[in-house]
Amino acid sequence: MFNSNILFLWLLTATSFDRIEGNTTVSTNPITCLQGAPGFPGHNGYNGLPGRDGRDGAKGEKGVAGNPGPRGVKGDVGSRGSETDPRNWKQCAWRARDDRNVGLIKNPSTCLQGSPGLPGRNGHNGLPGRDGRDGAKGEKGAAGKPGLRGDKGDVGPKGSDTDHRNWKQCVWRSEDGRDVGLVKDCAFDKTSDDTALRVVYQGNIHLTGCSSCCKRWFITFNGAECKGPLPIDAIVWISNNNGNDHRPGAIEGYCVNIHKGKVRVGINIGNCPGYGNSDGYTGWNSVSRLIIEEVPRSQ
Repeated sequence: MFNSNILFLWLLTATSFDRIEGNTTVSTNPITCLQGAPGFPGHNGYNGLPGRDGRDGAKGEKGVAGNPGPRGVKGDVGSRGSETDPRNWKQCAWRARDDRNVGLIKNPSTCLQGSPGLPGRNGHNGLPGRDGRDGAKGEKGAAGKPGLRGDKGDVGPKGSDTDHRNWKQCVWRSEDGRDVGLVKDCAFDKTSDDTALRVVYQGNIHLTGCSSCCKRWFITFNGAECKGPLPIDAIVWISNNNGNDHRPGAIEGYCVNIHKGKVRVGINIGNCPGYGNSDGYTGWNSVSRLIIEEVPRSQ
Protein backbone atom coordinates (compact mmCIF):
# COMPACT_ATOMS: atom_id res chain seq x y z
CA MET A 1 0.00 0.00 0.00
CA PHE A 2 2.90 2.32 0.81
CA ASN A 3 4.52 1.68 -2.50
CA SER A 4 1.29 2.44 -4.35
CA ASN A 5 0.97 5.90 -2.65
CA ILE A 6 4.54 6.83 -3.48
CA LEU A 7 3.94 5.93 -7.15
CA PHE A 8 0.78 8.02 -7.25
CA LEU A 9 2.53 11.09 -5.77
CA TRP A 10 5.37 10.70 -8.24
CA LEU A 11 2.90 10.63 -11.15
CA LEU A 12 1.24 13.85 -9.85
CA THR A 13 4.55 15.72 -9.62
CA ALA A 14 5.47 14.57 -13.08
CA THR A 15 2.23 15.86 -14.64
CA SER A 16 2.69 19.01 -16.79
CA PHE A 17 0.65 22.20 -16.37
CA ASP A 18 0.07 24.44 -19.33
CA ARG A 19 -0.78 28.09 -19.45
CA ILE A 20 -2.11 30.14 -22.29
CA GLU A 21 -0.26 33.22 -23.33
CA GLY A 22 -2.17 34.95 -25.98
CA ASN A 23 -2.85 32.40 -28.71
CA THR A 24 0.11 30.16 -27.66
CA THR A 25 0.06 27.43 -25.17
CA VAL A 26 3.23 27.27 -23.03
CA SER A 27 4.17 24.11 -21.18
CA THR A 28 5.22 24.70 -17.56
CA ASN A 29 6.65 21.17 -17.19
CA PRO A 30 9.99 20.58 -18.78
CA ILE A 31 9.77 16.81 -18.18
CA THR A 32 8.95 14.72 -21.37
CA CYS A 33 5.82 12.50 -21.21
CA LEU A 34 6.32 8.69 -21.18
CA GLN A 35 4.52 6.49 -23.73
CA GLY A 36 1.56 4.61 -22.41
CA ALA A 37 0.70 0.91 -22.98
CA PRO A 38 -0.66 -0.01 -26.47
CA GLY A 39 -4.43 0.07 -26.85
CA PHE A 40 -6.64 -2.79 -28.06
CA PRO A 41 -6.84 -3.39 -31.88
CA GLY A 42 -9.67 -1.55 -33.60
CA HIS A 43 -12.41 -3.07 -35.79
CA ASN A 44 -11.73 -3.93 -39.50
CA GLY A 45 -12.46 -1.10 -41.89
CA TYR A 46 -14.92 -1.23 -44.80
CA ASN A 47 -13.85 -2.93 -48.09
CA GLY A 48 -12.29 -0.57 -50.57
CA LEU A 49 -13.56 0.05 -54.10
CA PRO A 50 -12.88 -2.74 -56.71
CA GLY A 51 -9.56 -2.37 -58.51
CA ARG A 52 -9.26 -2.13 -62.33
CA ASP A 53 -9.07 -5.32 -64.46
CA GLY A 54 -5.60 -6.76 -64.69
CA ARG A 55 -3.83 -7.34 -68.01
CA ASP A 56 -4.70 -10.43 -70.10
CA GLY A 57 -2.81 -13.50 -69.00
CA ALA A 58 -0.78 -15.70 -71.35
CA LYS A 59 -2.77 -17.92 -73.75
CA GLY A 60 -3.54 -21.30 -72.21
CA GLU A 61 -2.94 -24.67 -73.86
CA LYS A 62 -5.50 -26.03 -76.28
CA GLY A 63 -8.18 -28.04 -74.51
CA VAL A 64 -9.36 -31.52 -75.43
CA ALA A 65 -11.82 -31.55 -78.32
CA GLY A 66 -15.38 -32.07 -77.23
CA ASN A 67 -17.71 -34.76 -78.51
CA PRO A 68 -19.43 -34.05 -81.86
CA GLY A 69 -22.77 -32.41 -81.46
CA PRO A 70 -26.02 -33.96 -82.73
CA ARG A 71 -26.67 -33.81 -86.45
CA GLY A 72 -28.59 -30.73 -87.45
CA VAL A 73 -31.92 -30.61 -89.22
CA LYS A 74 -31.69 -30.86 -93.00
CA GLY A 75 -31.70 -27.38 -94.50
CA ASP A 76 -33.98 -26.05 -97.17
CA VAL A 77 -33.09 -26.44 -100.81
CA GLY A 78 -31.05 -23.48 -101.97
CA SER A 79 -31.95 -21.24 -104.89
CA ARG A 80 -30.81 -22.31 -108.31
CA GLY A 81 -27.60 -20.67 -109.45
CA SER A 82 -27.16 -18.55 -112.54
CA GLU A 83 -26.36 -20.51 -115.70
CA THR A 84 -23.94 -17.81 -116.85
CA ASP A 85 -21.72 -18.30 -113.79
CA PRO A 86 -22.04 -21.83 -112.36
CA ARG A 87 -19.42 -21.20 -109.68
CA ASN A 88 -21.03 -20.69 -106.26
CA TRP A 89 -18.73 -19.87 -103.36
CA LYS A 90 -18.38 -17.60 -100.32
CA GLN A 91 -15.59 -16.27 -98.11
CA CYS A 92 -15.87 -14.71 -94.62
CA ALA A 93 -12.87 -12.74 -93.28
CA TRP A 94 -12.38 -10.72 -90.10
CA ARG A 95 -9.68 -9.11 -87.98
CA ALA A 96 -10.45 -9.77 -84.31
CA ARG A 97 -8.76 -11.47 -81.40
CA ASP A 98 -10.50 -14.39 -79.74
CA ASP A 99 -8.90 -16.14 -76.75
CA ARG A 100 -11.54 -18.81 -76.16
CA ASN A 101 -10.32 -22.38 -76.02
CA VAL A 102 -13.61 -24.10 -76.83
CA GLY A 103 -16.61 -22.90 -78.79
CA LEU A 104 -17.64 -21.22 -82.01
CA ILE A 105 -15.21 -18.49 -83.04
CA LYS A 106 -17.25 -16.88 -85.81
CA ASN A 107 -20.63 -17.57 -87.35
CA PRO A 108 -20.21 -17.47 -91.13
CA SER A 109 -23.90 -16.66 -91.55
CA THR A 110 -23.14 -13.09 -90.47
CA CYS A 111 -20.73 -12.56 -93.37
CA LEU A 112 -21.91 -10.73 -96.42
CA GLN A 113 -21.31 -12.49 -99.72
CA GLY A 114 -18.84 -10.75 -101.97
CA SER A 115 -18.89 -10.65 -105.74
CA PRO A 116 -17.40 -13.72 -107.49
CA GLY A 117 -13.71 -13.47 -108.17
CA LEU A 118 -11.94 -14.25 -111.41
CA PRO A 119 -11.08 -17.91 -112.04
CA GLY A 120 -7.60 -18.78 -110.76
CA ARG A 121 -4.85 -20.20 -112.90
CA ASN A 122 -4.23 -23.92 -113.03
CA GLY A 123 -1.97 -25.11 -110.26
CA HIS A 124 1.26 -27.02 -110.75
CA ASN A 125 1.07 -30.74 -111.25
CA GLY A 126 1.24 -32.65 -107.99
CA LEU A 127 3.92 -35.18 -107.15
CA PRO A 128 3.35 -38.68 -108.58
CA GLY A 129 1.30 -40.83 -106.23
CA ARG A 130 2.56 -44.08 -104.78
CA ASP A 131 1.88 -47.34 -106.57
CA GLY A 132 -1.54 -48.73 -105.79
CA ARG A 133 -2.10 -52.13 -104.22
CA ASP A 134 -2.19 -55.18 -106.44
CA GLY A 135 -5.60 -55.76 -107.95
CA ALA A 136 -7.55 -59.01 -107.83
CA LYS A 137 -6.32 -61.84 -110.03
CA GLY A 138 -7.81 -61.54 -113.48
CA GLU A 139 -9.35 -64.29 -115.53
CA LYS A 140 -7.10 -66.55 -117.55
CA GLY A 141 -6.42 -65.03 -120.93
CA ALA A 142 -6.58 -66.77 -124.27
CA ALA A 143 -3.61 -68.91 -125.23
CA GLY A 144 -1.00 -67.00 -127.20
CA LYS A 145 0.40 -68.05 -130.53
CA PRO A 146 3.24 -70.58 -130.49
CA GLY A 147 6.64 -68.97 -130.21
CA LEU A 148 9.47 -69.35 -132.66
CA ARG A 149 11.31 -72.63 -132.67
CA GLY A 150 14.38 -72.51 -130.49
CA ASP A 151 17.90 -73.37 -131.52
CA LYS A 152 18.96 -76.97 -131.56
CA GLY A 153 20.29 -78.04 -128.19
CA ASP A 154 23.63 -79.62 -127.48
CA VAL A 155 24.07 -83.36 -127.62
CA GLY A 156 23.25 -84.87 -124.26
CA PRO A 157 25.52 -87.21 -122.33
CA LYS A 158 25.57 -90.84 -123.26
CA GLY A 159 22.98 -92.82 -121.36
CA SER A 160 23.82 -95.72 -119.12
CA ASP A 161 23.06 -99.31 -119.96
CA THR A 162 20.26 -99.39 -117.40
CA ASP A 163 18.27 -96.95 -119.57
CA HIS A 164 18.68 -99.10 -122.70
CA ARG A 165 15.49 -100.87 -123.81
CA ASN A 166 15.90 -104.57 -124.34
CA TRP A 167 13.44 -106.03 -126.82
CA LYS A 168 13.22 -108.52 -129.71
CA GLN A 169 10.79 -109.50 -132.47
CA CYS A 170 10.55 -112.87 -134.26
CA VAL A 171 8.43 -113.04 -137.46
CA TRP A 172 7.55 -115.87 -139.86
CA ARG A 173 5.18 -116.67 -142.70
CA SER A 174 4.06 -120.31 -142.54
CA GLU A 175 0.91 -122.30 -141.86
CA ASP A 176 0.79 -124.77 -138.98
CA GLY A 177 -2.00 -127.35 -138.80
CA ARG A 178 -1.08 -129.04 -135.53
CA ASP A 179 -3.83 -129.29 -132.95
CA VAL A 180 -1.63 -129.56 -129.84
CA GLY A 181 1.94 -128.41 -129.12
CA LEU A 182 4.51 -125.66 -129.72
CA VAL A 183 3.88 -123.66 -132.88
CA LYS A 184 6.96 -121.39 -132.75
CA ASP A 185 9.42 -120.08 -130.17
CA CYS A 186 11.95 -117.24 -129.99
CA ALA A 187 15.17 -117.05 -127.89
CA PHE A 188 15.56 -113.91 -125.72
CA ASP A 189 18.44 -112.73 -123.47
CA LYS A 190 17.04 -111.35 -120.19
CA THR A 191 19.53 -109.04 -118.41
CA SER A 192 18.08 -108.83 -114.88
CA ASP A 193 16.25 -110.96 -112.34
CA ASP A 194 14.27 -107.95 -111.09
CA THR A 195 12.41 -107.20 -114.35
CA ALA A 196 9.35 -108.48 -116.21
CA LEU A 197 8.79 -109.71 -119.79
CA ARG A 198 6.11 -108.29 -122.04
CA VAL A 199 5.05 -110.72 -124.79
CA VAL A 200 2.78 -110.08 -127.79
CA TYR A 201 1.63 -112.65 -130.36
CA GLN A 202 -0.04 -111.45 -133.57
CA GLY A 203 -1.28 -113.88 -136.29
CA ASN A 204 -4.24 -115.80 -137.72
CA ILE A 205 -5.97 -118.49 -135.63
CA HIS A 206 -8.64 -120.92 -136.91
CA LEU A 207 -11.03 -123.63 -135.59
CA THR A 208 -13.38 -125.68 -137.79
CA GLY A 209 -15.09 -129.07 -138.44
CA CYS A 210 -16.74 -129.51 -135.01
CA SER A 211 -19.71 -128.53 -132.89
CA SER A 212 -19.44 -126.96 -129.42
CA CYS A 213 -15.67 -127.25 -129.57
CA CYS A 214 -12.86 -125.08 -128.16
CA LYS A 215 -9.19 -124.42 -128.84
CA ARG A 216 -6.66 -122.53 -126.71
CA TRP A 217 -3.52 -120.57 -127.74
CA PHE A 218 -1.05 -119.66 -124.95
CA ILE A 219 2.48 -118.34 -124.26
CA THR A 220 5.24 -120.41 -122.61
CA PHE A 221 8.61 -119.48 -121.08
CA ASN A 222 11.16 -122.29 -121.39
CA GLY A 223 8.22 -124.67 -121.95
CA ALA A 224 6.18 -123.57 -118.88
CA GLU A 225 3.25 -121.22 -118.68
CA CYS A 226 3.52 -117.95 -116.72
CA LYS A 227 2.79 -118.07 -112.98
CA GLY A 228 3.58 -114.45 -112.23
CA PRO A 229 0.80 -113.75 -111.92
CA LEU A 230 -1.30 -115.96 -114.32
CA PRO A 231 -1.07 -117.58 -117.80
CA ILE A 232 -1.13 -115.43 -120.95
CA ASP A 233 -3.71 -117.05 -123.31
CA ALA A 234 -6.78 -116.73 -125.58
CA ILE A 235 -9.46 -119.21 -126.71
CA VAL A 236 -11.76 -119.71 -129.73
CA TRP A 237 -15.10 -121.52 -129.31
CA ILE A 238 -17.67 -122.40 -132.01
CA SER A 239 -21.20 -123.83 -131.60
CA ASN A 240 -21.60 -125.89 -134.84
CA ASN A 241 -19.55 -127.46 -137.63
CA ASN A 242 -20.82 -125.00 -140.21
CA GLY A 243 -18.44 -122.34 -138.91
CA ASN A 244 -15.21 -121.77 -140.83
CA ASP A 245 -14.02 -118.39 -139.61
CA HIS A 246 -10.37 -117.32 -139.90
CA ARG A 247 -9.75 -114.76 -137.17
CA PRO A 248 -6.90 -112.37 -136.42
CA GLY A 249 -5.34 -113.42 -133.15
CA ALA A 250 -3.81 -110.99 -130.64
CA ILE A 251 -2.46 -112.34 -127.35
CA GLU A 252 -0.57 -110.00 -125.00
CA GLY A 253 0.53 -109.92 -121.37
CA TYR A 254 3.32 -109.39 -118.76
CA CYS A 255 5.09 -112.08 -116.75
CA VAL A 256 7.37 -111.62 -113.71
CA ASN A 257 9.59 -113.96 -111.67
CA ILE A 258 11.62 -115.06 -114.69
CA HIS A 259 15.37 -115.46 -114.09
CA LYS A 260 17.90 -113.56 -116.16
CA GLY A 261 19.75 -115.26 -119.00
CA LYS A 262 18.51 -117.20 -122.05
CA VAL A 263 14.70 -117.57 -122.17
CA ARG A 264 12.78 -119.36 -124.94
CA VAL A 265 9.38 -117.69 -125.45
CA GLY A 266 6.87 -119.72 -127.50
CA ILE A 267 3.31 -119.64 -128.89
CA ASN A 268 1.44 -122.90 -128.30
CA ILE A 269 -1.94 -124.51 -129.21
CA GLY A 270 -3.95 -126.93 -127.07
CA ASN A 271 -7.39 -128.04 -125.97
CA CYS A 272 -9.56 -126.07 -123.59
CA PRO A 273 -10.14 -127.65 -120.16
CA GLY A 274 -13.27 -129.86 -120.28
CA TYR A 275 -13.25 -130.18 -124.08
CA GLY A 276 -11.88 -132.92 -126.29
CA ASN A 277 -9.55 -132.56 -129.25
CA SER A 278 -10.64 -130.55 -132.31
CA ASP A 279 -9.20 -129.21 -135.56
CA GLY A 280 -7.14 -126.04 -134.97
CA TYR A 281 -4.98 -124.04 -137.37
CA THR A 282 -2.36 -121.30 -136.84
CA GLY A 283 -0.98 -118.70 -139.28
CA TRP A 284 -3.21 -119.21 -142.30
CA ASN A 285 -2.17 -117.07 -145.29
CA SER A 286 -0.54 -114.36 -143.14
CA VAL A 287 2.57 -113.26 -141.24
CA SER A 288 2.88 -114.29 -137.58
CA ARG A 289 5.09 -112.52 -134.99
CA LEU A 290 6.28 -112.75 -131.41
CA ILE A 291 7.36 -109.48 -129.74
CA ILE A 292 9.35 -109.77 -126.47
CA GLU A 293 10.44 -106.79 -124.30
CA GLU A 294 12.18 -106.61 -120.91
CA VAL A 295 10.51 -103.92 -118.74
CA PRO A 296 10.74 -102.70 -115.11
CA ARG A 297 8.50 -104.34 -112.54
CA SER A 298 4.97 -103.09 -112.06
CA GLN A 299 4.22 -100.51 -109.37
